[in-house]
Amino acid sequence: MSLDVQIKTIIISILFGIFLNFFLMFNKKILYNKNIYIKIIGTFAITILLTFIYFLLLQNVNDGIFHIYEILCITIGYLIIVISHKI
Repeated sequence: MSLDVQIKTIIISILFGIFLNFFLMFNKKILYNKNIYIKIIGTFAITILLTFIYFLLLQNVNDGIFHIYEILCITIGYLIIVISHKI
């Protein structure tokens, strides 16, 4: 994989981690709903949606090849937002 593709993948993964944080805050509101069916269907739908969006991003950037450092970059992007909210 070329360096250009790796840099694009890292940037997209970090941005997806930030995007993931906002969707997880939305999912938290769904989980506090009293209706059990809304909890189950809402959480399942958000999980499938986020997985599909990330796969489409990877498909466009590097032909859908998944590497371990992408998980680290998603985690870093997520932690950037979590830490910035605590400051």
